[in-house]
Amino acid sequence: GRITFTPNIIHAKLSGMLPVVTTTGEKVNGDEALFRLSCYKFGLKPDDFGKTFRTGTGAYRVCGMRASSWKYPVIAEDISSGKRFKFPATILKTYSSY
Repeated sequence: GRITFTPNIIHAKLSGMLPVVTTTGEKVNGDEALFRLSCYKFGLKPDDFGKTFRTGTGAYRVCGMRASSWKYPVIAEDISSGKRFKFPATILKTYSSY
């Protein structure tokens, strides 16, 4: 978060993610919950969260979704480095999973 202060006032801004409980009682993180809610807009399935795939540049794991981005809505993490990248929704149909 962020904290600023003056002699008389303290301002604090904190952010975080709380787990979301599904209708079946399962706890999921906010990234997964957003993916499950938005995936249908892009022709994906809720089970695609966590799916791994390989491209010519490396192996990736689906870890989120940017629902407001029509061009690159899928967020995937490079398995070797942990760095996150944006991909088109067709990535899961185009490249092989492993």
